[in-house]
Amino acid sequence: ELRLAAYHAETGTPILEGLIWRVFAMRGDDPVLVARDDGATPRLSLPPANYMIHVSYGFASAMRLVTMQWGDVVERLTISAGGLQVRGVVGDLPIQANDFTYAVYVPVGDDAEGRLVVAEARLPDLIRLPEGDYHVVSTYGDANASMRTDVRVRAGEVTTATLNHRAARVTLKLVADEGGEAFAGTAFSVLTP
Repeated sequence: ELRLAAYHAETGTPILEGLIWRVFAMRGDDPVLVARDDGATPRLSLPPANYMIHVSYGFASAMRLVTMQWGDVVERLTISAGGLQVRGVVGDLPIQANDFTYAVYVPVGDDAEGRLVVAEARLPDLIRLPEGDYHVVSTYGDANASMRTDVRVRAGEVTTATLNHRAARVTLKLVADEGGEAFAGTAFSVLTP
């Protein structure tokens, strides 16, 4: 029997939720998936062989090669991960979840948006990430009201980023008379100077 558990690398505390375990049998050059489990401490009955254990915790993960023989094996994998929560506000008022999305990038060189990690995340998502620097782009509504910021995610901690949007929702209507009914089939373009 293979018994598995995952721990935070920095604190040594067990990770009790949000894990995905995959076990691959090492058969030549092509690993073969033989087991998958979403539990915190899975117990798997496996025949003697070499296996690659992979555990993911959001976007953070750990791997280990294990040799099973005719006995129980206990493996404790450590994951260095932190959490990121992003929220948006206009002035002092929070932006409603259905009006707010954001993307998370890993900067590459001088490009802040070098590699996309998460696209169109929504409130109240907690995104588990490896420790490091990230670039967040948030969008209020469905047009062009966006804000950007850089954040540092520390292992074992939840980082909260609050982006203050300077925007408002606008409703436009084309009418024949002031206070009249809106014409159907109209389209508007809003331009900056």
